[in-house]
Amino acid sequence: MSWGGKPSRFLAELDIAAAPARKLREAEPDDPLYAALKRWRLERATADDLPAYVVFHNSTLAEIAGRRPRDLSELSAVPGVGPSKLERYGPEVLAVLEAA
Repeated sequence: MSWGGKPSRFLAELDIAAAPARKLREAEPDDPLYAALKRWRLERATADDLPAYVVFHNSTLAEIAGRRPRDLSELSAVPGVGPSKLERYGPEVLAVLEAA
């Protein structure tokens, strides 16, 4: 199955009501830790001459802020933090979390 952005015309034939549309983009968390992570990401992306989203997506930063990992092992469990990003950015992210 795939999603084309609107309910299928075949749902009515099956007597299935379409679920109400969800917002695709959630509001950014109102969290000082999230803001600190975004500041760090901007500084790091600027230093590396990369777009900020290449360092981490907003959703990954929000997940990090929500989980507040205490070590690299916990940080590695956050979706969006793969082995290379963990190695490259992990200690800096943990320092931001510790300072906040």
